Amino acid sequence: MGLIAGSKMDPYLNIPLVSAWESEEVLDTAFLRVRYEMEFWNHLGDAKCQDFRMVEIGEAARHDCSERLHLYDSIAGAGGDMLTVEQETVYPAEWILLPDKRVRCRFRLVKLLSILQYEEKRGNLEWHLVQETDSIAGYVCQKAETEYRGREYEAWYCPAIPVDGGPYVFGGLPGLIIRVVDKRGDYSWEMRGLEKGRWPVAERQIVLQKVSPVQARKQIERVYANPCRIWKSMGYWITVHDMEKGDWHMATEDDIQDCGLFYTPIELE
Repeated sequence: MGLIAGSKMDPYLNIPLVSAWESEEVLDTAFLRVRYEMEFWNHLGDAKCQDFRMVEIGEAARHDCSERLHLYDSIAGAGGDMLTVEQETVYPAEWILLPDKRVRCRFRLVKLLSILQYEEKRGNLEWHLVQETDSIAGYVCQKAETEYRGREYEAWYCPAIPVDGGPYVFGGLPGLIIRVVDKRGDYSWEMRGLEKGRWPVAERQIVLQKVSPVQARKQIERVYANPCRIWKSMGYWITVHDMEKGDWHMATEDDIQDCGLFYTPIELE
């Protein structure tokens, strides 16, 4: 493992193979598959990152996952060669909305070969419908606003597509959600395509660490505050490239003390 001293590393690139699986539990049958472009803020790089999400919507369950990770895991589960996602942006959370209104989140801790899983009860979102329309992605949409876990969101839904669904945990509107924007500007989703058909909404059986929501947030924050120190404690060899001398040396404590990664929690409370 190499670390360039002083550089800011991107935790949403180069996700490792951590989820080889042998079986799936089918939760529902999806009738719609929606592709969303998700943007999230990198405060260290002062820029937006993009991931493409595949959202499968069934009558009782829904699955939201990075389409790159979905393909990556599909090849791994089939025993194929590792698919590289280097230089591809991947948002490391996967959300499964279960029939009993629980939300199950699986979060991949970067390069730590570990997946955290936690569950929360999802209450009904309280939407305020706004008398405002706009054309988004070629669809006439109406506006609605809500609050969830400490963030305020503006959503645009399409009454001409009478489907209760959207990315992340969003739903409960009289039409498919086409676009959602966090009013702080940290997160946004916009539909880039949809497909009708029949697919299993399946949960892959993988090795993971089950934790509470509070434990998950604390562990994620601890890892992202300084992953190099954790990697070093696990026995990883961390080297530093001296760009002036053109050589490499083993990382010292001084080299890794400022080794934080950017992480903006999607849920603030």
